[in-house]
Amino acid sequence: MVSQRMLQLGTARSVIRELFEYGRQRAAEVGAENVFDFSLGNPSVPAPVEVNETAIRLLREQADTIHCYTSAPGDPAARQRIADSLNRRFGEQYTADELYLTVGAAASLCCVLGGLTCPGDEYILFAPYFPEYKPFAESAGLTFRAVPPDVPGFQIRLSELEKMLNVHTQAVLIDSPNNPSGTVYSRETLQALSEILTRKSVEFGHPIYLISDEPYRELVYDGVEVPFVPCIYRDTIVCYSYSKSLSLPGERVGFLALHPAMDDYATVHAAVLGAGRALGYICVSSLFQLAVAECLGKTADIAAYAENRELIYGARDDMVKAVTDAGYDYIMMDKELTRYGGVETRDEGLLYAKWLKEHEGQYDGVIFSMPIFADENGAITALQDAGVPILMQAYPDEIGKMDFAHRRDAYCGKFSVTDVFCQYNVPFTVLKPHVVHPLSAKFQENLRDFAAICRVVNGMKRFNLGCIGARTTAFKTVRFDEVAMQKNGINVESFDLSEVFEKVRAKADDDAVVLAKLEHLKNYTDFSKVPASNALTLAKVSVVLDEYIEEYHLDALALRCWNEMETYLRICPCVLLSELNDRGIVASCEIDMCSAISMRAMSLASEGPAAVLDWNNNYGDDEDKIILFHCGPVAQSLMAGKGTVTEHKMFAKNDPGSGWGCNEGRIKPMPITISNCQTKDGKIVMYASEAKFTDDPIEDGYFGCGGVAEIPHLQDKCITLAKGGFKHHTAICEGHYKDILKEAFTTYLGYDWVDID
Repeated sequence: MVSQRMLQLGTARSVIRELFEYGRQRAAEVGAENVFDFSLGNPSVPAPVEVNETAIRLLREQADTIHCYTSAPGDPAARQRIADSLNRRFGEQYTADELYLTVGAAASLCCVLGGLTCPGDEYILFAPYFPEYKPFAESAGLTFRAVPPDVPGFQIRLSELEKMLNVHTQAVLIDSPNNPSGTVYSRETLQALSEILTRKSVEFGHPIYLISDEPYRELVYDGVEVPFVPCIYRDTIVCYSYSKSLSLPGERVGFLALHPAMDDYATVHAAVLGAGRALGYICVSSLFQLAVAECLGKTADIAAYAENRELIYGARDDMVKAVTDAGYDYIMMDKELTRYGGVETRDEGLLYAKWLKEHEGQYDGVIFSMPIFADENGAITALQDAGVPILMQAYPDEIGKMDFAHRRDAYCGKFSVTDVFCQYNVPFTVLKPHVVHPLSAKFQENLRDFAAICRVVNGMKRFNLGCIGARTTAFKTVRFDEVAMQKNGINVESFDLSEVFEKVRAKADDDAVVLAKLEHLKNYTDFSKVPASNALTLAKVSVVLDEYIEEYHLDALALRCWNEMETYLRICPCVLLSELNDRGIVASCEIDMCSAISMRAMSLASEGPAAVLDWNNNYGDDEDKIILFHCGPVAQSLMAGKGTVTEHKMFAKNDPGSGWGCNEGRIKPMPITISNCQTKDGKIVMYASEAKFTDDPIEDGYFGCGGVAEIPHLQDKCITLAKGGFKHHTAICEGHYKDILKEAFTTYLGYDWVDID
């Protein structure tokens, strides 16, 4: 039989150490220079040169004695030097007797816990805490109770502590600077803690000891004070290690210090020594006892640690400036929530994920900035359930700053994180170049593109699309699959055209809303040729459409625009669709629901109006030019000049006076994106390309609103569209957004895509 408690500890290996062993294995296979080890807290900077020089000198000067035992608490001279150092720095009265040199701070803690603990004792600590505290506690047979974290500052929740203290509380354990949060407990926090512990010690009739675990004491920046706890609370036991301050984790040199004025000092001192004896700690390496004692006041070059810290803090400032300079709002998790204001660990990732959830709906996308090599586990934990587009940004290294202390390695780290995101099926966006500084002009372009992607993704996830009227019998080309649309978050609301007519007929000629709408339309474009009765009817139809939009919260609509409106209402609604598009409400004609989908995406991307046009006429013999046309639903802002509302020539030919409402004109020269979609086999299939409208003339007699578009490789595109079953319509918007649309639809929205370029 074996100890079941120890068996459990031995078989449940430390994840950190397993990672360390794996790192060593991989280093042997691919070379240590190709392995980035983020497991154990091994230093990334060397020990001070004085330590090595002192150790070598001692080996030479004391060759016969340096490897001998010292006394169990440590060499008396070494302990006195450490005591003198504490006294100089903190104004205390330590002697060698109060110092016990230990095999690192871990041994200090084990000696203290083993020496103080009696059956039934409880200890209190503060989350987050070093995970190895748990096996230390279990080996000492004690119970730990954790006070929940005080976010965002990670100071101590004093009210919660006071509630948890009871007669069984033997000690409180603190870790400042904290591992893993990096928080330093302020003097005010420690003074308040001292007052509570002093008061409760009197109330319970026994001292409550304070164990201060301080291996990171020297790793602070910007003049941050790390108060010496025994100066504030006398019943304090300090556990310290030179692993961090002198970069000597492998030498295992630390100490515990009992405050000389603490309650029952002699008994506690003897118990701690006894625990060390029981645990088999004979003495610390005699060589490094002496070497460390002669190098007191020295520290490893923490500039490298500070550099990494500043790289992360600096990235926050850079990103804020980049985003605000681009004209966007932002929210950012408080930098005090994590060690350096970023996400470096799984625990910090959990904090970020929680923060994202709490602020859901307040952001359209996440920028994952990598100022240095990023932690995979922290990244995936933070963003696995983000539910919005994620832009992956990595900092470039600088020539002249490629030494170990300054290089970022974010180029490599970006691949590490994107690989893991792919494994977890987390969608993300990567843009050119692979690494880019946030304050560069190129990143400003990236931001604009990413913002457009976010607008498309979030605007297309779920929206309401009105279908006003049934499909025109002659146009089977505009058939659509409503179920496929619903699967993609598009809610279709259908309305009978007869209902529209009844609502229009019910509007009084002197209705104030109708008259205001009429005045608006006359100011929108040139209504001078329109008979008064037809103009009034157009205003009534516009008001009715507005009512549908408001009542059903329509984000877009497609209208059956002929021939019933012409026959019964004596109007053609083109200009009304034009005006809606300029207002930011996508409006397609001919019940072309698929074009409405494309138009909405393009309007979101461009933050301007879109239009649906016919692939209508060749332009002479130029195979890359075409006249794109429609009767007049083109937004006024996309036209070269103010349009003129005319009678639709097709209806006027056979039924004069029936077609008033075409907004005729020419489309302005501009870069454009062309795009459309279809529903096929239960899916939505999309295409997009880029082109431009030229200033090539079209004769005056050309009907409707059109322009000459120059589209590279147009003939090849025509073949692809024809064989793909795409309709005679295409949607256009001003600007080039093909890549943005493709990224939004394929990476985040799950649409099928056809490349026509």
